Amino acid sequence: MNKLISSMVVMAVCAVLSGGAYATTQTATLNVSVTAVPACAMTVTGIIFPNYYGLEVNANGDVTVTCPVSISYQIALNAGQTNPIPASIRSVSNGSPTGIAYDLFQDGAYGIQWGDDFLTFMASPLVDTGDGNAQTHTVYGRMFGGSVPTPGVYTDTVMVTLSW
Repeated sequence: MNKLISSMVVMAVCAVLSGGAYATTQTATLNVSVTAVPACAMTVTGIIFPNYYGLEVNANGDVTVTCPVSISYQIALNAGQTNPIPASIRSVSNGSPTGIAYDLFQDGAYGIQWGDDFLTFMASPLVDTGDGNAQTHTVYGRMFGGSVPTPGVYTDTVMVTLSW
């Protein structure tokens, strides 16, 4: 009798430890996915200068960057489409051989040219660190005084590159 009780106890312990005996099983799959998003993002507001009469004029644009906390990033501005490479100064053009000289700066004192260290002579990218919020960086534009060109609309396109 003791052997029978001992055998039943051993079988009960084994059944509990093995999870029990089941008559049927079914399997299914569990799908797992994630969407990877860029760590940083930017939006850009262009610069529209006031009417030009041959005198120096200023106007601003913005580059707004959102990066996670402690992510270092840089914003580079190229020389523009209407400029020789490398360019020490930018110009807007209306398709005629003469344009209007302008440049872009990182500061309101117009002392630090904003460039890309590559195609803009002696002009560096802006460097900053993300704080998890949208950080707006003003692009200070200055159109230099000089002779009055042929009337018309003058344009340029500058490539903005965000790197992190």
